[in-house]
Amino acid sequence: MKNKASLLLKSFALCSVMAVCNTAFAQLVGWQYNVPVVITETSGTAISNYQVGISFDTQTLINAGKMNVDASDLRVGEDILGSSLLYHWIEKGINTTNTIIWVKIPFIAANDSVTIYFFYGNPSALSTSNVDSTLNSFYGGAIPGTVTTVSNTIPFGRGDGYFGTYKGFTYQNIEEFFVLPGTQVCFDLGALNDVDITINLDICATTVNGNNICDGIGYSNLLSGKTASTPLGNTVCSDFELCFDIDSLYHFWGQGMKLRISASGGFVLDNIANYNLCGTTSSDASGKFVERFWNDESSISQDYIGGFVVDGYTRTNTVTPEPSQSIGSESLMTFLSVNDIQICSGDSGILAVLIDTNSSLVLPYTFAWTPSTGLACNTCQSTYASPTTTTVYTVIVTDSNGIQDSATATVTVSSSLPIANAGADTSFCEGNSIQLNGSGGVTYSWSPGASLSDSLIANPIATPLATTNYILVASNGCGTDSDTVTVSIDPLPVILSSDTTLCPGDSIQLAASGAVSYDWSPGSSLNDSTIATPYAQPSFTTMYSLSATSSMGCILNETVTVIIDSVPELLASSSNDTICLGDSTQLFVNGCSPITDDFDPGIDSLNWSSIIGGFATTNCGSVSGFALYFNGSPTRTATTNNLNVLSGGTIDFYLKIGSGSSPCEDADPGEEIILEYSINNGISWTNINTYSTTAFINFTFVSETIPINAQTAATMFRWNQPVHSGSCCDHWAIDDVNIECSGIDTSLAFLWTPSSGLSDPSIYNPTASPTSTTTYIVEASIGSCISADTITIYVDSVNTITASADTTLCAGDSVQLNASGAIFYTWSPSTGLSCTNCSNPVAGPTADITYTVTSPAGCAPSDSVFVEVKGSNNINITVAEDTICLGDSVQLSTDGCSNGIFYDGFESGNISTWVDEGGSYTKQLTTNNPYDGTFALEFIGGVGSHLDGLSHTFNPSTPDKITWYMKSSSATEYGGFVAIGDNPVNV
Repeated sequence: MKNKASLLLKSFALCSVMAVCNTAFAQLVGWQYNVPVVITETSGTAISNYQVGISFDTQTLINAGKMNVDASDLRVGEDILGSSLLYHWIEKGINTTNTIIWVKIPFIAANDSVTIYFFYGNPSALSTSNVDSTLNSFYGGAIPGTVTTVSNTIPFGRGDGYFGTYKGFTYQNIEEFFVLPGTQVCFDLGALNDVDITINLDICATTVNGNNICDGIGYSNLLSGKTASTPLGNTVCSDFELCFDIDSLYHFWGQGMKLRISASGGFVLDNIANYNLCGTTSSDASGKFVERFWNDESSISQDYIGGFVVDGYTRTNTVTPEPSQSIGSESLMTFLSVNDIQICSGDSGILAVLIDTNSSLVLPYTFAWTPSTGLACNTCQSTYASPTTTTVYTVIVTDSNGIQDSATATVTVSSSLPIANAGADTSFCEGNSIQLNGSGGVTYSWSPGASLSDSLIANPIATPLATTNYILVASNGCGTDSDTVTVSIDPLPVILSSDTTLCPGDSIQLAASGAVSYDWSPGSSLNDSTIATPYAQPSFTTMYSLSATSSMGCILNETVTVIIDSVPELLASSSNDTICLGDSTQLFVNGCSPITDDFDPGIDSLNWSSIIGGFATTNCGSVSGFALYFNGSPTRTATTNNLNVLSGGTIDFYLKIGSGSSPCEDADPGEEIILEYSINNGISWTNINTYSTTAFINFTFVSETIPINAQTAATMFRWNQPVHSGSCCDHWAIDDVNIECSGIDTSLAFLWTPSSGLSDPSIYNPTASPTSTTTYIVEASIGSCISADTITIYVDSVNTITASADTTLCAGDSVQLNASGAIFYTWSPSTGLSCTNCSNPVAGPTADITYTVTSPAGCAPSDSVFVEVKGSNNINITVAEDTICLGDSVQLSTDGCSNGIFYDGFESGNISTWVDEGGSYTKQLTTNNPYDGTFALEFIGGVGSHLDGLSHTFNPSTPDKITWYMKSSSATEYGGFVAIGDNPVNV
């Protein structure tokens, strides 16, 4: 577990600019050392009175006796003399390699730098570290800074293991603040009567949105066993606060913050049976803090937590990124200087002591040079020096008060002229650099110097852009000499291809030159990965890496990306596909590319905006084939492209979080996987769900409903593991990702043809007003990739429609209707019709009905046909005469429809389906006066008093049969009867 200092160091590496103290002090006197610190503004914004945090090693200085053990002698100045000091505050870490020092700097222009100086080495100095002067007051500040609402706090954990083993909650979007030891933290508790509270409280930093993942530092104890014996207020249902003094300094960087009951302690209320808890709404914080920590969290309907109030400090509005810092080397604070000289053997030169006018030394001065060998005067401010060998001289200056300072100078003695040697001609690979190696002199000067790291040293680094002749001038006390070296550039191989776009299934030739060997990767979609000009046919967007080596051993490492564009299958539609002449209809085209990836045989990069720290493998298993496995460091994310999800839907995938050893090592609590969405192209993210490290030890299907606020035309989704322990550990994988989409990608190029009758043929939804039936073709394209569909708009110009004549049918029968005069028809009502959009439907109604036919658009007049349905539940029998003379005949008839019971109109020309029941009557068909049709049944002759006639048996046999018969009623007159079953009916 890293300590808290590690958290603060993350921002100190990006040192912030400081606000200036703007108070003038006299020049520092009595300090022995200074160190320059260069602060560079990198955000592009000018900053003033800005606090910067600097990490400084005080341990080494204290151990060397150069700095006081409490760093009380530390000062920060605007200039090397310390004549204008800056406010500073030592936050933490004295006598460590990571002492945190905050400084206020007056001003830094955008993208500019300033140099400040740390001074130390004065044993008698008292500390001037001052937080009040350096930082901004944050007294009585509320966390969050506005009225707390449900959206500002996120509860987590019930303490029963369901959401973890702790009870706590998370604050969101908190500004940066410092809390010092002895200052107060207060919680709004509401009304609790006669209750004493003891609490052990832990704190950790999260992301700005306050998700449930602590950063790499983890939790730190904020309060230990604190008791509020007399809370601020103790009346029933009247708000009061519970306040504690802070044990140790805490710096919160301005993001989200989690508070929880410590593992080592609890949350204790005495007289618990008597307490009275108030507060039930998000606008009334009363009691919510106690309720959250004491009661079962699941019983609370509100997510509100009482406000967190702190007395502390904060910084001036910060910039991103923070200014960078560079700490220089230590220097002695001296105001003396003596120039080094070079002489030729037997000659002499002048050594002179220069004393800065700002020196604290008081005239008159005395001088003492050592050694005295070769000096004309060893007590003079300046003297001739003529040593026979190279000698280092030291001069000690003493002022009138006995204060001493010293300086050194070197006299280099040469016995002959220099012989300059610039080294052998050389070359280096384009884009690199090479070190020159001059010799033969005491001092050196190279030209041209623009492409050299330092033109006044023997061995500068050269980075010319073209072949260059460098001239070296070597000097000593006897004279100068020169030499020339030629530095040439060996060209790198060249990759000739640039990023390009292909349609699925197409190929392209890549090209490079200038090498003797080529290695393209990945090679699976290339015809030959070892030649200069392979053909590439990737199935998804692929970045090809080339490592090419020239004959001079120069290596080019370059990439080229082949992007696979695709247009989804289109579906053209309209608000109405049949219109009247002069009317219009709205055309549409739909089609989008869903996110679907099973990672076989690899990642389908068409779906993904970025995948960091993950690749397709079976290292952590899979549902089938490969899965997307994560072991990267420090970032592990998979981010989709923008997707049109206006219609909602679900995010479906399988998830596994490691549960064993590497390469599928188990993740610890706090290292959960998060699913998020963004509706602003990844600028900010909103949590959809967080997945416990213990609930997905096997691949488990997950289906998340797309939140309402995520249902936009351009939404990105991201799987993220913000906290993990590096490539060794905390592995996880996803597989079979599927997110459906809706609508159309409006960034595509559209073209409708023909353009006649269209409001705009270049948009996806033009208005169409054709003058005749027209088939439109719509194409959507990106690059050279095209998808198309067609739709026909029918223009109805019919003037008349004619339907068939009215007709009659028996119940259960059908008749074919007909219409003419149009191309398309619409019949209504649909009752009993075989079709409603044809010209000749078959009608089989069960009751009288009128059918109307018109054109689909209703542009022409309609026509109608009446269908009469005949037949009833009883058979109607009619006779021409109901009384006849003996020997005469009578015509018997039915109405022709039996309504489905039984019917025989005898139009078949025979009575073969009937059974003769005997008797003397002749039963025969006649064409004489039939009721309808051609034939009728007649009985002729016959005498006697017996029954005789014809019968028909039914199947199924209900009734058994129907019988026509004649019964004698007198010698001269007979009556006709019908029997159904056993029940005769007199006719």
